[in-house]
Amino acid sequence: MWPANPQQAEEFYKSLHRELTKSSAQLSQFWPTPENLKKLFSPYVLKIPKTVLHQAQEVIHELWCLSRDPDYQGFVLQRSPEIAHHSTSASGVLMAYDFHLNEKSELRLIEVNTNASGFLFADPLYKVLGRPAPSEIAHKDPIESLLQSFAQDYSLFYGRSDFLNSRMAIVDENLFEQKMLPEFYLYQNFFENQGIQCTLVDLKDLSKTQRGGADFQFIYNRHTDFYLADKKSEALRKAYLEDLSCLSPHPRVYALLADKGRMIDWQRPQKDFPSLPFSVTEKLLSTQLLKEPHGASDPEVIWQQRKNLFFKPKRSHGGKQVYRGASLSRKMFEKLTQETEILVQEFFPPGPPPFDGPLQPENKKSWKYDLRFYAYEDHLQLAVGRLYQGQVTNFHTDFGGFTALTFY
Repeated sequence: MWPANPQQAEEFYKSLHRELTKSSAQLSQFWPTPENLKKLFSPYVLKIPKTVLHQAQEVIHELWCLSRDPDYQGFVLQRSPEIAHHSTSASGVLMAYDFHLNEKSELRLIEVNTNASGFLFADPLYKVLGRPAPSEIAHKDPIESLLQSFAQDYSLFYGRSDFLNSRMAIVDENLFEQKMLPEFYLYQNFFENQGIQCTLVDLKDLSKTQRGGADFQFIYNRHTDFYLADKKSEALRKAYLEDLSCLSPHPRVYALLADKGRMIDWQRPQKDFPSLPFSVTEKLLSTQLLKEPHGASDPEVIWQQRKNLFFKPKRSHGGKQVYRGASLSRKMFEKLTQETEILVQEFFPPGPPPFDGPLQPENKKSWKYDLRFYAYEDHLQLAVGRLYQGQVTNFHTDFGGFTALTFY
């Protein structure tokens, strides 16, 4: 169903298509017409209170500070795969924190991502809408901030500041079949415009390069084998463990912040768990979604309360294998609880999308959204909404997808 003002929406997609494809022949081939953008980019804008921005900043700051705490690190690493014990000075680029927001403007953290997509999609989205990325987020232009975060990770790893003379690779499994492949082309173009030699490398081909991962001084890793446990990740694992290349993001930052097991750890106040070697602040506790109903671990109790729960495998990503309890069959429930290490999470329905501006959908009640805040360490770089219909963010709905935000 087209928006209430279809002519403006059509012009939006034409303008966005021109903006995205003007510097990349590959994007013109991948997206031959503006029609190809209608499930990934939304013409709508969401109007969000500034207090939400401040809440998100506080949560991100507290989580980053917690991840630097030696006692917290010791606690986490005891429960993490051996590869996470490898010490690296790189912080990890392109992290994102996803939240739901209810009608009372209360934030709840959905998950933390160490290799989040969408940053280079969001920037042209703001430009085409004539709404520059919110200045409240950072004093720097988001694109400048992005480049500096890569340069900073490189500098932390090597102890020198010659990132602009480096060779880098963007790596993923089945890279040229990925839905987000256009963003990889944007990154390649972005880095090459800075004079950095940037190569897109399929995971299976990384070991075929002359020296494997060591051929590149920096590897931006989009592969979702977060602990590099699969045999196919061998070249990445070698590059990481032998410090052959700056790998970012990497297993250690995933263990400390993005492993879904951490979301269980973060809901434990020290007054109730005095043996914990670290403490969680009230601010952080207040943004956590309940992870087990009333502390129950009995599957039958969880089944009875399923309508108010979400079920997520702890190694899931991008909304994959995520189930809303209200529509979960008994057979699938038993399969999840018996065969999969799952995170049972409180269902926290977001409030209705607060649309802003002349472009509005005809049926506003059918839409849902979440908020994504990109950050390097504890510094916000960019924020974007993700608009959808259905259970989870899925990029399957016309006029849904990445959505610009304005803060008031």
